[in-house]
Amino acid sequence: MNIKEKFNLEKASIFKAVKMDKNPLFKRAGFLKVIFFILFIVGLVTLLLSIIGIIEVDFNNLIIGLILLSLSLFILFFQIEYFFEIKMKHPKVDICLSDIAENIEVYNLAGIFSFKVARALHKTKINRGEGLSVFLYHLLNDPDFNFIFSRLRISLIDIRGELKNRKDENQELLWEVIEESIYETLSRDGKRVKKNDVLVSACNHHLLLKSLLVNNQIEIQDIRNLSNWIYRTKTSLSDRKKFWKWRNLIKRGSLAKDWASGYTILLDRFSTNWTNVFKKNGFPEMIGHKEEIKVMERTLSRGKNNNVILVGEPGTGRKSMIYDLARKSFYGETLSEINHKRVVELDLVFLLSNIDAREEIESTLQRIFSEVVRSGNTILVINDIHNFIGGDNRPGTIDISGIIGQYLSHSGFQIIGITDHSGYRRSIEESSLVSSFEKIEVIEISKIETIRVLQNITMGFEYKYRKMISYPAIKETVNYCEKYLPSEPFPRKAINILDEAMTFLIQTKENVLLPEHIAGLISRKTNIPIGTMKDEEKDVLMNLEDLIHQKVINQKEAVKEISSAIRRSRAEISSKNKPMGTFLFLGPSGVGKTETAKTLSEVYFKSPKKLIRIDMSEFQSINDIPRLIGSLEYEGVLTTKIKEEPFSLLLLDEIEKAHPDILNLFLQILDEGYITDGMGRKINFKNSIIIATSNAGANMILKNIIEKTEWELLKEGLLNHLFSEGIFRPEFINRFDSVVLFSPLSKDNLLDITQLSLNKIVKRLKERNIEFLITEDLKEKIVEIGYNEIFGAREIKRVIQDKVENVLASSFISNKINKGDKIKINSETFEIELLD
Repeated sequence: MNIKEKFNLEKASIFKAVKMDKNPLFKRAGFLKVIFFILFIVGLVTLLLSIIGIIEVDFNNLIIGLILLSLSLFILFFQIEYFFEIKMKHPKVDICLSDIAENIEVYNLAGIFSFKVARALHKTKINRGEGLSVFLYHLLNDPDFNFIFSRLRISLIDIRGELKNRKDENQELLWEVIEESIYETLSRDGKRVKKNDVLVSACNHHLLLKSLLVNNQIEIQDIRNLSNWIYRTKTSLSDRKKFWKWRNLIKRGSLAKDWASGYTILLDRFSTNWTNVFKKNGFPEMIGHKEEIKVMERTLSRGKNNNVILVGEPGTGRKSMIYDLARKSFYGETLSEINHKRVVELDLVFLLSNIDAREEIESTLQRIFSEVVRSGNTILVINDIHNFIGGDNRPGTIDISGIIGQYLSHSGFQIIGITDHSGYRRSIEESSLVSSFEKIEVIEISKIETIRVLQNITMGFEYKYRKMISYPAIKETVNYCEKYLPSEPFPRKAINILDEAMTFLIQTKENVLLPEHIAGLISRKTNIPIGTMKDEEKDVLMNLEDLIHQKVINQKEAVKEISSAIRRSRAEISSKNKPMGTFLFLGPSGVGKTETAKTLSEVYFKSPKKLIRIDMSEFQSINDIPRLIGSLEYEGVLTTKIKEEPFSLLLLDEIEKAHPDILNLFLQILDEGYITDGMGRKINFKNSIIIATSNAGANMILKNIIEKTEWELLKEGLLNHLFSEGIFRPEFINRFDSVVLFSPLSKDNLLDITQLSLNKIVKRLKERNIEFLITEDLKEKIVEIGYNEIFGAREIKRVIQDKVENVLASSFISNKINKGDKIKINSETFEIELLD
């Protein structure tokens, strides 16, 4: 069956409409309808003015004839336009798309196309061998596609130019695109294959469109998002223009409903009526939280205990749920018990600032709550309700528990409280009022929903800042916020970043907000390298091992593992749901476990402040958990530091000494990259490197050192020893990316470490214009004194401190050394010698 037979172009009514669209009578029917309606009105007004004597006309019969003719022609062209636009362009589809999907070969597919898709097919001369490219050339000749591709920063003119010159595709490719378009339509529960469905399918098949998407890092979902964006925008604008629609007409009235309700004079003074605000300015679109809103509506509709408390962090959309309730109640689209009620937010802060006497405040609240009950049409909202329940009577606060408790059981008193998790736990959960409220958890919305939120506010930002926002910038705002700003919720953090980025953009000469602007902004806010790597960062990453080995002697395995993990993370190859790298360093004391972590902080993170060091030996009791992750009373040592410095190196020293239940907390951190702190906040570790050090199995390590056991064979035996002794559990060890066993240091390694330590002294003396010569004899003597297989390099540091630094300090104080001197230290006596 060829493509023409599959389409049945000649028989489908939609293609008849395409042909009729070329007829001037049908094409101009809408315009002619308006002209004759105007003539009808003019004639009618003229006739009325003549009848009442305002004007004198001698040809009334002619005017009457003109009126009748104009009316007749208006009705005629109205019918033509209605028939053409409604019946021909949008014919009724009697077949089910799901049935077509099951057996696509047996149906006349042409009957399910939208008018614009059918017009593009009609213009494609299939009999002459034209295929998908020509079809797309005609299809993309639409203003909607110009919006889509301009937001992607791609020239639609260039695309159509290339498509026009491509006529060599097999027509079966066009059939594949049409077939896939049907499934695309089904995925959005559509009833007709529209132009956007075809575009999405074409992006999967046409080489030009596929390459454009790949080169510009665009996904098919992005095309869908943009298609939905333009559809919602056009629909909203169209609905606003149709003043005769009920939803537009109802905004002009409802005074009778207000009269039917009780007066709330005092409430109105200290509140915001969100229903009236949005009635005047338009109701915002609600995105997300559909199930939570349904629970809220059902609770408010109860006969008793019809009060709600929304618990969630600021910025998750708690207030948006209130606004959506106001919209649905205003239009009568919610449950009957709460339809056509006002949603009013009581401003307790404003009330307290205007009334001083506590007795008067309580009296005023009594009267306000009584007004709410008497009105019969008010849903009361109290924001940050935790500040006014169980308070400590500080200035500017009041405990309203006793007053509001008298009304909570009244069926005519419906209240919505808004609080966060810490406020709920601190004030609401322990109060006597908790049973009177239905608790509804409000979590942040998804990334897809946040993109929709940003799309809705984009036009307003563009008008405000006179700059354009590209779709990739919107997308990357959401992606970067999720990864690098985990402590704040969607959608607030994304809205704030987009607004801040536009503020930054107006300071430049650029006119379009791009992903690199978002990356730069978040990088400056977090000190995390984001986006395209600069040459300096590339050099550091590619030479990380060498840079670390300049300060860390030996331990090639550990340095290699860490460097590889950082490169994988920066190139975004590793898992996005885990920390950048997690390592357990095992080995004897003084071999460089802690020094390796410190050096990495200096080399890659470029600051010793990026090293968060926690001595786990301080957390040997289960009662120490709140001190680690925080509580309602105080911040946590671990969670607070990571919240403040998410791009950092977390060093957990002597982790084997921590309580087993505390080690269990790290299972989630190592596996999923986050933990919930004592205040219910999600703390993200995805931009951190975690290094745990342990001297566990020191006796076994010492025994193997004495017995000269081959070091490579020790690791497996050491781990089995740790498991059998119950020091670590296998599931804990397996959470780490790598378990690195640090090998003992040889005398040659200690000579190198001695050189590094003495170099630091040389550098400090050089700043004082003193030259310090390091001799091989001095290094060897220090190693001879300090060599200890058990304590590694730690004894070397003690010897340098005792035999070198102390001697230098005494010489400075006694003026034996002065600026400009050249010195060395005698390796036998450890005395200062002046050199010429």
